[in-house]
Amino acid sequence: MNNWTIEAFSTAAASSFRWYRDTFCDLEVAAGKVLNEDTYNLITQQIDTVPPGANGITFLSYLQGASGARLNGNARGVFSGMSLGTTKADMARAVMEGICYEMTDILKAEAAAGIDINAIRLTGGAAKSPTWCQMLADITQKPIQLLQTSETGCLGAALYAGIGTGVYKDVNEATKSVRIMKTYEPNPKNFAAYEDAFKRFTDLYEALDGPIF
Repeated sequence: MNNWTIEAFSTAAASSFRWYRDTFCDLEVAAGKVLNEDTYNLITQQIDTVPPGANGITFLSYLQGASGARLNGNARGVFSGMSLGTTKADMARAVMEGICYEMTDILKAEAAAGIDINAIRLTGGAAKSPTWCQMLADITQKPIQLLQTSETGCLGAALYAGIGTGVYKDVNEATKSVRIMKTYEPNPKNFAAYEDAFKRFTDLYEALDGPIF
């Protein structure tokens, strides 16, 4: 069918956010059970109190090594920039931002390879969080699109099955059934803060990329 997919991946990504919840958020987990509230929503409410850039805190999200733009199985997660004034909310935001910076690093590597990316269709758990969607839009400076289903891997497999069984004539016809339900547009007011923080992210990785990593 002359149909190609270019892939790059993170070995942890949103698992880093789950690690943060499981390691640091016993109080939020307990409160969530009492309030019948998702623990991630409680953490995100804390994140919303912190400005872009996480007050100078940087988190490298390489809890299972680096992949995608930086192939390094020895890389590990790092918090940097903490002081006595650092809050739990700062660290939570740094984790969410760090995941976005890793995704941005991958996108920049793809762009350098000549792949033109105009928009990002986000799926999975992050797509459920308006804060995370807007953050990713602002950091990547790309529109973030949400589709009618969060299980897009299953959707793609079903569409290919539809082509194979004759339900759809070809890929172009099949993809017409995919609907964009919401788009998060990048907010230029946040670009400078995130660009500075992304540079801290890449500089920190490169400073540690040696005997330690």
